[in-house]
Amino acid sequence: MSHQVHSFDVFDTLLTRVVGSPTAVFLLLGRTAEVAAITGCGAEEFARVRIAAERRSRRGRPETTLTRIYDEIAVSLGLDEPSARRLQELEVQLEHRLSRAVPGAVDLLKSAGGRRVAVSDMYLPTDVVRSLLAQSGLEDLLDDVVVSADHGLTKSDGHLFHHLLTHFDVSARDVRHTGDNLGSDVRVPRLLGLRAEHAGAASLNRYEQAWDDARYETGGLSALVAGASRLARLSVEAPAELRPIVDVATSVAAPILSAYVLWVLNNAQREGIRRLYFVARDGEILYLIAQRLCAQLGLDLDLRYLYGSRSVYHRAGQATRGLDEASWAWKAMYRVPVGQVFQRLGLTPEEANAARERLPRPTAPDELVEQWMIDAIIADTVLAEDVRRHAVELHDLLHDYLRQEGFCDGVPYALVDTGWSGRIVKALTENLPPDATPISRVWFFGYMKRLDGHQDPSVVKGYLFDEVAETGHVGDFDEAYGPLETFTVANHGVTVGFRRDGDRVEPVLASPTNPTLDEWPWDLYREAVFRFVDEWVLDADIAQLRADLRPAVAAVLGDFWLRPTRAEAQAWGRYVYEDDILASSRNLLATPIELRDFLHKTTRRTYEGKRLWLPASVALTPAYLRPPAKFGLWVNQRRRLGRVGFFLPKRVAHRLKLAQLGLQTRRHGR
Repeated sequence: MSHQVHSFDVFDTLLTRVVGSPTAVFLLLGRTAEVAAITGCGAEEFARVRIAAERRSRRGRPETTLTRIYDEIAVSLGLDEPSARRLQELEVQLEHRLSRAVPGAVDLLKSAGGRRVAVSDMYLPTDVVRSLLAQSGLEDLLDDVVVSADHGLTKSDGHLFHHLLTHFDVSARDVRHTGDNLGSDVRVPRLLGLRAEHAGAASLNRYEQAWDDARYETGGLSALVAGASRLARLSVEAPAELRPIVDVATSVAAPILSAYVLWVLNNAQREGIRRLYFVARDGEILYLIAQRLCAQLGLDLDLRYLYGSRSVYHRAGQATRGLDEASWAWKAMYRVPVGQVFQRLGLTPEEANAARERLPRPTAPDELVEQWMIDAIIADTVLAEDVRRHAVELHDLLHDYLRQEGFCDGVPYALVDTGWSGRIVKALTENLPPDATPISRVWFFGYMKRLDGHQDPSVVKGYLFDEVAETGHVGDFDEAYGPLETFTVANHGVTVGFRRDGDRVEPVLASPTNPTLDEWPWDLYREAVFRFVDEWVLDADIAQLRADLRPAVAAVLGDFWLRPTRAEAQAWGRYVYEDDILASSRNLLATPIELRDFLHKTTRRTYEGKRLWLPASVALTPAYLRPPAKFGLWVNQRRRLGRVGFFLPKRVAHRLKLAQLGLQTRRHGR
């Protein structure tokens, strides 16, 4: 059916802002120097004054106006008329600065039949709304703009729709309305007999809402995260089955990685660090994000990508060590085949076969390593000499590569990586050239305290959590490496060595591309991440660039990793993760839990298997097995609380501990 009039809601249907909720505009407005000077208020105080003034100005009226709101503010703050009008102008200017066309709005308008009308419940005057539409190239596609502020009527009470019918002299059945609000844009017009359709894509998703909810604690910075996420999410096209990749990339991965990189850049400036080395491979996307943020912020930092790997650094270190210090070669998340142990040690295939034949009993290359094999390897003097010879050659190449990359030129530098326990930093530190400048700082997304890690709180600092310094969200993210290493996947293979190419030393990669990405939409993911970074508004006059985003980061990261939807589990569970230093052992991030996984659960941890993302595996589990799978997940999570915490709620356990302490105190008093 053709319609004589097709009306459209304006905000979050045709236009949106680069912040989450509309009230975040007031918080950013309050941060500007002129508003602070006129009002004498801090940003949060002004935002709350502005919200309260609007609420009062609506009393007894179906709609208010911007002028009436600022009249209320003038009374609240004791301002004169010129000051009130100037504040009003500044808000309109900021609305223009923050407004963008909703991606797809042009096509939406062009596809509409009949006369196209923008209809908005809004305190801004019609001429301002027209100007905002014109700024985004939408006004010329409209026949009229109707705004509640200039009519004293609203969509929510139905009278603005009645005005529309009267103005255009059409019946209700001849009007179709499109908008994002299920009440005023869908239910109300349908009750009046209009045809109405919901366009809710520009509404905040659950992650964006979490970012926006932290707006007061972050001086509005997290609201800018929410707005950039929404714009990026709406801008990147993808088929339905891949929408969770885009949604999580723009709302979870990109904001979290960008928040971390911004923290690194802020700290580098504060500490006088002039050069940042982003450590391969997790550092690749952090490096690319840093380039974009530095350009946007006008920062003069030397950003470099450092090729290398734990495998390379460990092998180079064997130039001066015995095999009894090579436990890295046979330790892994899961047991490794003995053939891979020889590969980790850097032996050629011929040397590896000879070493395997020297073992006390016949052993196939794919047999999992056992302690007797390790003892034999450590005692093998021929193998030790082969390892040392290769290590010396690699050690010299590594030193020349590090000199080439500036480690010995005296410039203060820092390393940037995801984390976690610092083993790679320890291995690199032990292999620095003797004339190298000591590492000034290492920044990790998360710093874990492990017995075999590198514990140096004077150099290494963690962002979201730092278990060594006991700061941040310690204890909340034991599996943070899972999502972060998924988000930071690089598009090249692991560094396995170095080679000379003329007067340069170049890395030798296991493969030019990352084989784990063959079945995963890496290009789409990267497009979505960079779209967010480019949309994130970081203008110094309105953005609190040093705000602490970690509480919001923790909330969003936990929501995604611990409570994924089935669609997210299906899309992201297809990712293949590597679980050893040679990247030769690969598993899917999440797979459905099967009946056999429950066997022997009381004696072995077979339920987890090789699933790095257990909550997603539960979400993928068939319905008939999901209740016991959820119970298994609960057991797995409670196990970390210890025996008392496992059986008792936290509050009860706390009271029992207090009672026990009370008994000890009374006994001591005797």
